[in-house]
Parts: sequence; structure tokens; C-alpha cells
Amino acid sequence: MEEVDLSDSKAQLNMNSFMNCKKLKKVSLSKTMRVLPKNSFYSCAIEDIIIPEDVEMIESGVFSKCDNLKTVKIKSVELKKVANDIGTDGRKFFVPNEEIKNVLIEAKVKEEDITVDPSLSPDEEADTFQKGDLFFEVLKDSEGHNTKQVKLAKVDRTTKTENLHIPGEIQHRGFKYSVVKIGSFAIYSTENIISVELPDTIEAIEDNAVAENKKLMSLEIPHRVKSIGVNGIRDNLALAVITFSKDSKLETLGNGAFSGNSVLLNIKVPKSVKNMGTHVFFWNNNLKSVEFEKGSPIKEIPDGTFLNCFMLEKVIMENAPVRVGKDGFARTGNFKGIDLSKAEFIGEQAFWQCGKIEKDRKSTRLNSSHPAGSR
Repeated sequence: MEEVDLSDSKAQLNMNSFMNCKKLKKVSLSKTMRVLPKNSFYSCAIEDIIIPEDVEMIESGVFSKCDNLKTVKIKSVELKKVANDIGTDGRKFFVPNEEIKNVLIEAKVKEEDITVDPSLSPDEEADTFQKGDLFFEVLKDSEGHNTKQVKLAKVDRTTKTENLHIPGEIQHRGFKYSVVKIGSFAIYSTENIISVELPDTIEAIEDNAVAENKKLMSLEIPHRVKSIGVNGIRDNLALAVITFSKDSKLETLGNGAFSGNSVLLNIKVPKSVKNMGTHVFFWNNNLKSVEFEKGSPIKEIPDGTFLNCFMLEKVIMENAPVRVGKDGFARTGNFKGIDLSKAEFIGEQAFWQCGKIEKDRKSTRLNSSHPAGSR
């Protein structure tokens, strides 16, 4: 084998991948490659090579015994660490900037063997990229042009990080981006994360974005967030606190937006919320109280909003609801009632198995409702 072309692939190498391929003269690496692992090209016949745009680390032995290798061109501006054995007498390095030059000098490469060539700087943006345990996706407009904005696409589920910080601005290949969305299943089923700090650049939390995390205990929604998608923050086993930053611009809660968070006790919905889907608080079985901030325009309880919130005691609303959908308060065994004096519609099983209302009608204003229809 004399030639390897990985330029159009997303292949990542492993230790000793091409070790002792003594006839291998030409190698083209994948643009998405992040690490050149130990002894990747040990004792090959490579004469020159280009290190692609996303490489962050070059481990030991990668080009050891590559006696024919005289020229190494580095296009990556992401390079952070290089093993001390990369430089040998007569090997010349060409780098895009002074920062990468300094990385090589720290790796014991002689300064006189390094030439800064700005033309090597990346001129093409990546569609996706990784920074540590965080994976990002570049957002595009309707014409397919990059917008200088990204969404968090995924957090490594196996991360050891307990307090996760998501930056508001990120740089890759020399291009700067604002982080404006938390993507679907981005923070999903993690084992160790206890808290997440979202930047105030976030404008949307997509469907199932924060879901099924084992230890996540608290989450503050930044003030620029306008929407939380379907099941956006759901089924987090330890999530006891959800709060909203001052001057919240949140407008839309998708179906099941806060559903299934079994230890959530209380929540205050900001007055900016105008639209609520169905089952927003479904099966928060320890939820005791929900308050809609003074000035809230919400006047409807959609289908299944509090279904199976077994411990729910009170819902505080400035405006008495004009509509309570099917299963709106069903199986809220501790619920003590709500003003229905303006109700125009009460759906099927809206208050099914609301035991406190059935046993102590004097403690509720349910009986004061005007006649309301049913399905």
C-alpha cells in the first residue's frame, strides 16, 4: 500500500493504525480528524503531510522512524498539544499562526525549522465540531449559508463533569459563533451532571433537549429563551428546581415541556408565556404548586396539563380559567380547587379523582362555576 486517502471520510485513527507500512508514501487525512494517535504512521515512507483543520493533539511516535518525511504543513488552528518527538533534523514545519508555532516550540521543535504561513489558515467552516465533551452544529439560513450561530447538538453522556458550563460564544477554525439553541436530545441521559449553566445567548430549547438525566438537580432558563419544545425538559430523575431568569422572554411551552420530572416541587411560570401546549406538567408526581406570575395572560388549562400530578395542592392564576381541557387536573389527589367562575368549557375527566374536592367541597370554589359544557 503506497497511498491512503481519507480526505472525504470522517474516519478517526487509532493507535498503531498504519504502523510499519513501509511502502506508504502519501496520506490525505480527514478534515474532521481531532487526534493523531500514538504510532499512527510509525516507520512509514511518507514524504510530506498536511495536518487538517480540526486536529487538536498529535501523540507520541506518530511520525517516528519516518525518515523520508521532510515537510509537515499544519492547517489546524485548534492544535493544543504535540508530543516532543515530532521534530527531527531536517524536518520543516509550516503553520498558520504564531500560536501554533508556540505549540511546536513547546514540543521541542527548533524555531528555525518553523515557518508561519497565514495561507494555511482554514478558509472553510465546519458543519459540526466538538469542543471537549460538547458537540455543536452550525446553523444555516434558508439559502444554506452559515449564520455564525450554532446549537449545542450533544453532550457526551459519559462526561465526568458535574457542573456543566455551556459557553455563549465558541470559536472553531478561527470562526466565531454564538450559541443560540439547545438541540434535541443534547443533554440526554447523562450520568454525572448535577447542574447546567446555560448562557444568556440561548433563544430556544428544542424537543427533548434536557431529558432523562440521572443527577441533574437544577436548571435556570436564560431570559432570551422564547420557546421550550415538546418534552423539552422531561423525565430528569433528580431535577428539583426549575427557575427563570429575570425579564424572561419565554413565550411558548410545547406539549409536555416540563413533564415527568418526578422530584420537582414548585415552579413559577413567567408572565411572558402566551402559549401552552398539552400535558405541560404531566406526571410530575411530587409537584405541589404552580404559580403563573402576576400579569400572565394564560386563561386556559389545556388537555392533561396537570394529569397525574398526585401531590398538587394549588395553582395560582390571576385570571380564572375560561377553559379546562380533558384531564386538565385529573388524578391530582391533593388539589384544593381553583376559581371556575369564568369557565366556559370543562372537558372530560377534567377533575377526575381530585379527592380533596370530592371530600371537602367547602374548601374549593369548584361549585361556584357557571354552567360549563363537557365533551
